[in-house]
Amino acid sequence: MSNISSADERALQRGVHRLLSDPSRVWRTASGKLFQVLSPGTLNRHEGPDFLTTALFIDGEVLIGDAEFHRAASDWQAHNHTADMRYANVILHIIMRDNAAAPDGAETLVLGIEEIEAAETLPHHSPQDDGLELQHFALLRMLRKTAECAGLLRQYQPAAAFAEYANHFFASLAKKRRRPTHTEAELSQIAAALPTSSMAEQIINAANKVQADFQTIMTAVLGQKIGAEGGNLRREIAINCFLPMLLALADDLLRTQIFLWYWSAQSLGEYGILARRFPATSQRYFWQQQGMLEYIREHGERGNIASEAILRYGFADALNFYKHAASSVADDIIILSDNAENFDEINESE
Repeated sequence: MSNISSADERALQRGVHRLLSDPSRVWRTASGKLFQVLSPGTLNRHEGPDFLTTALFIDGEVLIGDAEFHRAASDWQAHNHTADMRYANVILHIIMRDNAAAPDGAETLVLGIEEIEAAETLPHHSPQDDGLELQHFALLRMLRKTAECAGLLRQYQPAAAFAEYANHFFASLAKKRRRPTHTEAELSQIAAALPTSSMAEQIINAANKVQADFQTIMTAVLGQKIGAEGGNLRREIAINCFLPMLLALADDLLRTQIFLWYWSAQSLGEYGILARRFPATSQRYFWQQQGMLEYIREHGERGNIASEAILRYGFADALNFYKHAASSVADDIIILSDNAENFDEINESE
């Protein structure tokens, strides 16, 4: 193993980026706070912070900002970053030697050189080098759907908002050419049964702040039939309708459990449309599938990277648990459309 002073900094940056690309891992800051790295951000090969638009889940909030890596904490002052506005939005200072206080507004993560160098040999969790930013897209999908649910909750009572959101989902399903499993009549029957389903019950419980373990909740909603649906469709309803509605209503504890599940749950199988579109990309985890779906929804344009899309939506205004290190983001809010085109799902047969 290399020592701290002789190791190549660019290689260390790549190792840190790879190490932080596991969104299911729970880290601890130097101050003792637990957090998840929902997205390690874009590796910056130019001047400025090393990782741009990093997403952390910390203190019950999704926090978006930049991250900077140094061998030692004192390098922050030595490099005069405090006076450089390009570093004003740094929320995470990643170091190997903790010999100085954290920059204002940032948390410190201390990593060992052995762990960083070992991470360079790990397989990619997402095809970031291909421009997909898969974790960013998976986060964007969850935030977008939750923001849509939050908008409905401002118009309807929780159970009615859930039914409305599910109705958009069923209407979109009925239009899909490759879904022969359920007829429009069957989908209507399932929609009619939703208000008395376990999903609706859990939505009401969350609105009333009834404490419950999320794993217990998911076991209940995935195990109880709604109507004539099969297990696969029930899972799609849970993922595309129930989960974002629950997240919009959740307190800090439940929100933490939801994000842990979202980033650690393994998929039940591959989706053919994704295997055809991304043949070299793993579908082992649920978030990988969600990220690919959101990438397709964003039309796959190379210039339309997810970090820009996240800022464009104005989540800081739509969601009370979303914060951005740049306060100016809230000044340019884009209203989330409640058009049915925004309600999408997995384009696959049961």
